[in-house]
Amino acid sequence: MLKSGRTSFNAMLILTVGCGVGQCKSSMIARENCALRCLSPACYELIYESDPLEEGEKDFIRSQEYKYCMHKLSVGESLEGVKGAFSH
Repeated sequence: MLKSGRTSFNAMLILTVGCGVGQCKSSMIARENCALRCLSPACYELIYESDPLEEGEKDFIRSQEYKYCMHKLSVGESLEGVKGAFSH
């Protein structure tokens, strides 16, 4: 999600510890999925639940959808139309 690999790792570490999901230590991608789920269970379920991120996967479109979902939740808007909002 973040540009710098080191910054991304540090942010994910903080999220993983802060969210109490220390059991998700099997891989970097497992930690990322856990952190995404922790930050917003509703957005994770909508965007990633049926097809979690896999090792080495970079999914810009779903990343944008997840951020859009979190924004809509933060302002109290419906999540209708979030999934697929950035597809071409």
